[in-house]
Amino acid sequence: MQPWTNKPGANAQPADSFDFRRLSIDEGRRHPAFALIGESYDIWRTLATAAGVPLSSAARPTVFARLLPFTAWMTVIDDGADFEWVSLGDLQVNHFGRDIAGLRMSEVVEVPMDSSRLVAVHRTAVLERDAVFLLAHLDDQGTHYEWAGVLLPLADAAGRVTDLLGVSKSLNRLERPRDALD
Repeated sequence: MQPWTNKPGANAQPADSFDFRRLSIDEGRRHPAFALIGESYDIWRTLATAAGVPLSSAARPTVFARLLPFTAWMTVIDDGADFEWVSLGDLQVNHFGRDIAGLRMSEVVEVPMDSSRLVAVHRTAVLERDAVFLLAHLDDQGTHYEWAGVLLPLADAAGRVTDLLGVSKSLNRLERPRDALD
């Protein structure tokens, strides 16, 4: 299982309609679209254990209450072989056009799991056991969507990453994420 990388050509196998640009935490902090997402990272850091990854049991909805409309909670299956959406905030449901809670990523992505950039970036958060900030776009049948987000790994008592909390926000169509950071 290879983590996702931002090196030119590294993610060039069969493309799905998702494209990501990974950001350092400092880059994410400087971009105006990350104000809300940065708040979720700050909360996540306060929950961190000695092992570094916060426990899933500590990430109660009340802790992230203000951010709930922007969140997607996923269970990690077989150390990142697949992911299942457990719950989605209202804005996430609007993005997908329906509530996909209960579905696995393998049921949603349109390319093989091992060649999907969407899957790869989720696997990276599991493998690195750290937050993954990203700017993303999706070209869905000619419609271009852009958003800023972070994937926050959560662990069980043994320290194994069992869940991911995704927090993302649509970007204003006038903002060009690549231009803002290039």
